[in-house]
Amino acid sequence: MLNRGMTVPNRRIMEAAILTLAAMILIFGLYLIFKPSPEGDEFRPYKYHDWLGTRSSLPPNGTVRHSFEAREGQLIEASVSYPRYMTEIVGDSLAEILTSISVTITDPGGNVLLEQKDIQDATGILYIEKTGTHHIDVVNNQDRLFSASISVWTIEKTPPLWYNFGLLVIFMSLPVFTLAGWLFLSRRG
Repeated sequence: MLNRGMTVPNRRIMEAAILTLAAMILIFGLYLIFKPSPEGDEFRPYKYHDWLGTRSSLPPNGTVRHSFEAREGQLIEASVSYPRYMTEIVGDSLAEILTSISVTITDPGGNVLLEQKDIQDATGILYIEKTGTHHIDVVNNQDRLFSASISVWTIEKTPPLWYNFGLLVIFMSLPVFTLAGWLFLSRRG
């Protein structure tokens, strides 16, 4: 591609063109990285990391407590799933009894972050304000034993697709800058 007999004005034009191309690629990559989301942050996909996932027996009218570590500024989701109905033999027939629990999540200082009483569906998204050990208490409001799955996840927003593409484009500009530098330095030597 390069001809040793190339004249100086043509070579300088090629150097300028390659340097301009490299700068345009770099600027496009930077634009992609810092481009705001057109839908807003609430529509960006999320990544979930499981912290606490356990199945516990809830004693009749008793409480089960689990702990998890969380850092200030994290967004977490807590969920307790359990059977909505219990089947019990009453006389000669089966009866379905609605189950009910209460859930309380507290921070390291004992402040209540989430409290739901006598519910059939327990889930909540919380913003953590204090770093440390948090507690989730699940109370069985029935006089019957049943089990529940208790889960806590951290939620992180994933970068948009164009962010990763922007990093790739910036990385692709490096060889073009190298070629422009090589052309410039080989002209001197």
